[in-house]
Amino acid sequence: MILHVTSLERLDGYKVRLGFNNGETRVFDYEPHINDGIFVKLKNPVYFTRANIEHGTVAWDGSFDFAPEFLYENGVPV
Repeated sequence: MILHVTSLERLDGYKVRLGFNNGETRVFDYEPHINDGIFVKLKNPVYFTRANIEHGTVAWDGSFDFAPEFLYENGVPV
């Protein structure tokens, strides 16, 4: 099964609750990743809140995203 993010809920800080098409829900924390390359933009809390689901994953303005498999594997099951 190819994983897709189907729901997104913003939590405190840089955490999001994500629903996946396999029926599972995971919480992913972006904070450890916001010091790398283009993801440094996510440090801006206003910009971070612009996250939305695009093409089955979480993305910002269509410019960058994390692979849904990465979000799933590194997320904490709920």
